[in-house]
Amino acid sequence: MEEVNELMFRSEVRSLHRVLDKRFMIPSYQRPYVWGDEQINKMLSDFHGAYLRDDSHYFIGTVITASNKETDEVIDGQQRFTTLWLIAVSFKLLGVDSEIVGFLKRGSDLRFDFAIRKQLKAYLTSLCERTRYDASQYTDSDVENDEYLVNVARALVTIANKLGTLTFDNGKNVAAFGNYIYKHIQFVVNHAPQGTNLNKLFSTINNSGIQLEQSDILKSRLLFLISKDSGSQNEVLTYGKIWEACENMSNYFERNIRSVFPETKWLQLESGSFRKFDAAIFKFRSDNDQLQPILSTGILLSDLLQETIAIDNFTGEPVQEVSFTDDDNAEIVYCRSIINFPQLLLHAYRIHLYKTGQQDFQYPFHIKYLIDIFRALENKGAGAIKDFIYCLWETRYALDRFVVKWIRKDGDKDEELKISTVYKNDQNNTRYFQRTQQEGRSQEAMLQSVLYFTGNYNTQIWLTPYLKRIIDGEDAKGCLEQIDNDLSVSLEEDKLASWRLMGSGYRVVNGLDVTEYLNEPNGTGFRHYWFQKLEYILWKNWPTKSDPKFVGYKITSKNSVEHVFPQNHEWGKKFSENSLDSFGNLTLLNVSQNSSYSNQDPKKKRVDFEDKATYDSLKLYYIYLAKEMNEWDEEDIIEHQNNMIELINEHYNQTR
Repeated sequence: MEEVNELMFRSEVRSLHRVLDKRFMIPSYQRPYVWGDEQINKMLSDFHGAYLRDDSHYFIGTVITASNKETDEVIDGQQRFTTLWLIAVSFKLLGVDSEIVGFLKRGSDLRFDFAIRKQLKAYLTSLCERTRYDASQYTDSDVENDEYLVNVARALVTIANKLGTLTFDNGKNVAAFGNYIYKHIQFVVNHAPQGTNLNKLFSTINNSGIQLEQSDILKSRLLFLISKDSGSQNEVLTYGKIWEACENMSNYFERNIRSVFPETKWLQLESGSFRKFDAAIFKFRSDNDQLQPILSTGILLSDLLQETIAIDNFTGEPVQEVSFTDDDNAEIVYCRSIINFPQLLLHAYRIHLYKTGQQDFQYPFHIKYLIDIFRALENKGAGAIKDFIYCLWETRYALDRFVVKWIRKDGDKDEELKISTVYKNDQNNTRYFQRTQQEGRSQEAMLQSVLYFTGNYNTQIWLTPYLKRIIDGEDAKGCLEQIDNDLSVSLEEDKLASWRLMGSGYRVVNGLDVTEYLNEPNGTGFRHYWFQKLEYILWKNWPTKSDPKFVGYKITSKNSVEHVFPQNHEWGKKFSENSLDSFGNLTLLNVSQNSSYSNQDPKKKRVDFEDKATYDSLKLYYIYLAKEMNEWDEEDIIEHQNNMIELINEHYNQTR
């Protein structure tokens, strides 16, 4: 029998229904739960896609634990594990009879315990004891003022709203979806050996941020094929440097280029010089320098987890937010992309395929298929690979020039989605390229915010036709509205529709009847997109743009559908279900905005709305303030609904 080494990590593939004998402890050194709408919606979208495809399993990564008597201490993976528990409790609170609720407890105890966070354990226990119709024993103030509760409470609303918008066919349903998550969502559990310094291990994992991505493997394979074809190390290095300049998504493209191609004569460049790669311009070495081999540095997870690793002597640079500034006098700006590098690779590859007259790849648009998707390119040979890498450069340039990024200036607390422009600044015989953000909000940035917050975070599928058509020289503002309009009414699968829309002459015929859809009493089942799209249309056509409350308005992540006339009126008033759940009686808010209105009479809500520094919703403005609302009855709901639908139809007709 093989002897077990007690100093080695032990790994097992598990799913929720295969850890029912376990309880888990979140140790005191772990940060509070911080996942927001983006991560949660992305996870649920992934699960939903895998369920609809009948995938035998779906991996969500690695969890590292350490056994401690009757509980396993979670060293890494707390955010994912906690989210899975919150998904399970959401099924219970929604009254869905699904096997996933079996994950909530082990016996009479919660599946999770929290060191020194008794208020969080009490809150989660109260969730398990509530039914669908019970009011929470915690007030909004209790939740909002507790850093351990606030994001958990918001996550529950996000999950419930996401579950309410998922669609199923072929006999599939939400209860069976819960069963799928329970049995087929898998993760690798790495059990730390006895005696491991858990604090040190946790610190190393969270500070190193080093792991081998599929994109790293793909890069090696593509560059190997180039080297095999040409035998020129200089050529391989050049394409490797192009790749390297594109892959850091937490900085601006021209800043990456300055780092990767340091021998470039910057005084010869203009802002538009970055559009295409030119080997005669962008230099990563002087001609007399000796070529250096391509090196990959890093620590494999398997090495990180070995007892012999010299953690105290680890010198790897931690992953951190990258600031953009070229000189000492420039304002420091932090930025991050709305997509990651593997997603950029997929968008660029589709653009390359379309421009070279090929068919779209058949795999779903998801980074987990990255290696499989690019096998076709590998089979095409070195010439096609080089063409793709040039296309990758052009795509990255267009992304940075025309697409919003999350931007935060030094000293600011919050990020904003903004488009920035490049300008040159010559100082001391050196040319710098810096970024400036518009003080207001551009039309493109507002519409892209709608698409970002309401689309699939895994794909942002609108980017493929948008970037391709910008590369081809189309006007960014005009083509974005047309692409968005056609995607929003297309009845085809999004990936197919976005492929067709790379051709500027394509228009959807016989798509969704928007008027018919918005006249249905769908309640919380309305796609959030239509609320956000209406906000954009109202913003674009706002009559008094100097209104200070309008100036401060921006499109943000919103996942909570608000009934203007409440479902449970504080004075017991009743409306018909059709009126309550009609588009005219609804708006989209974030969790804190929605809770502030609660079940108040619309006249009280109007006072609260008017007292705020900025408008929570432009749609609400047209309900509460545009005609000085005194009452809000079923006739008012119909009138408002008709007015809003007319504005939407006018927008679509104007941009066809």
